Amino acid sequence: MLSSFPCPVCSNENWQVINTFHYSRSDRIPGSLGSWQEYVRLRRRVLFEVWCPNADRILLQSIFCRGCGFVTYSPRPSETDVDAKYRFLQVEEKDIGGQDTSRKAQSFDRKRAGRVYRTVIRYTGCKRLEVLDFGGGNGKLLVPFSRRGHLCHLIDYTLQPLPGINKAGDTLDDIPSGQKYQVILCSHVLEHVANPSRTVRELLAHLMPGGVIYGEVPLDIWGGIDISYDPVTHINFFNQYSFEELFRRGGLRVLESKTLAATYGARRLDVVMIVAQKDGQGTAPRCLSGVNETRRLLNPTLLMRLYRLWRLRRPPTFR
Repeated sequence: MLSSFPCPVCSNENWQVINTFHYSRSDRIPGSLGSWQEYVRLRRRVLFEVWCPNADRILLQSIFCRGCGFVTYSPRPSETDVDAKYRFLQVEEKDIGGQDTSRKAQSFDRKRAGRVYRTVIRYTGCKRLEVLDFGGGNGKLLVPFSRRGHLCHLIDYTLQPLPGINKAGDTLDDIPSGQKYQVILCSHVLEHVANPSRTVRELLAHLMPGGVIYGEVPLDIWGGIDISYDPVTHINFFNQYSFEELFRRGGLRVLESKTLAATYGARRLDVVMIVAQKDGQGTAPRCLSGVNETRRLLNPTLLMRLYRLWRLRRPPTFR
């Protein structure tokens, strides 16, 4: 775990503390979490058995970068820590990267895959594509591409990719250096990695000239970041502007970016999406916009809260 580090997006070292979280090895995971109870319990094992095996108590502080608005916590897992987490889960969580079997989740997954496909095709046309899904679980987002005859490849720790999806390896290191793709999907991945800037540069190295990267992350900054139960799953927290900056600094040209209400598994949530192209003309980042947006999200107004509930189709509750 790293106690001192520059911002993984803009390399600034000017951090502001948001909140403090305490964890104990003896904490009980509440039964009120329902089906998530075992999921959270396993992530707590990562925290105390994999990342901090000699600690009985851990204190984490959520912080945001005053340079670009990126949010994370400190101390923060290193690349070695993150790799060890996934190696641990690959053994303990038999269906890591699998698909929720509920009818609602599968319906939402099909709609999400269709949305990603339609977004990408707007910029590539319908020619036969070679597509890589980096961190795509079992490859569910590749299904619309595969059905239309595109060549589909997957990088993830899952042991059971869907039919028609070629698993290229566990990590990007498993891809031959000369292998290039016209499209790379990176959906709900960059919130998990230790060095998102390096990851974007590595993806760029496997992108053909004129090729596009589709990126998507959850918008988890809302009155702070909620890592009370699970500080292991998400370690990076972006808004639209800090997410754009990540790709611009990686040397890509942003073609489209927006915040929208979308789905992940059986849930509705706010996400940030981006389509960025390899053409060597990444534009200047908008640092101040990212900082102001993070401050706005950390202190949402009543109107913002009501609008978010309406967007996510959640009925308001009154106290």
